[in-house]
Amino acid sequence: MAKTHKILRGSCPLVLTPFKDNEDLDLDGLKAHIDWLIDKGAPGLFLAGSWGEYSQLSDDERRQVFETGLKHVAGRVPVFVGICGLGQTTRAGVEFGRAAEGAGADGLMVKQYLYIDASERHGKAPEADIREGLLEYFGAMSRAVNIPIMLYNSVWGTVAASPEAQLQLTKRGYNQYVKECTGYVALQ
Repeated sequence: MAKTHKILRGSCPLVLTPFKDNEDLDLDGLKAHIDWLIDKGAPGLFLAGSWGEYSQLSDDERRQVFETGLKHVAGRVPVFVGICGLGQTTRAGVEFGRAAEGAGADGLMVKQYLYIDASERHGKAPEADIREGLLEYFGAMSRAVNIPIMLYNSVWGTVAASPEAQLQLTKRGYNQYVKECTGYVALQ
């Protein structure tokens, strides 16, 4: 089934996750930041992404951020929720994706599984194995939700999806967007 969605346009910023001096979440500060971004013309937002301190948040805090943020945005602009927790399993990613969809997310920004060392110094995994792992992971995410998925293609702490892998993900309908963060975009 094709996923219908609001199309993202323009430059959509990541929402920062503010903390109080005691390191508790500052949910009032989060709401104020969201209002400021929307007031300045942001056509869409990303909650709980890598610049949204996802790696410093517990699972409960991550849920608080996207539930509070989505409720506060209240449909004013499209919101994608980051699914990119440290060491997060496919099952946990699917659960977060479903929870974000249930809370009103317009889409998910999914970073492939984390901390797989694909560097040359330890022997790089074969491209076919990487591609198959990405297809399994994104396939599970895609089957779990009815909102669009953005591949957060990064080399920071993970393995990047090659152009061939991205083509396969798109052909299978597993992702509808790509956030390219590899630092070496090239036409092939």
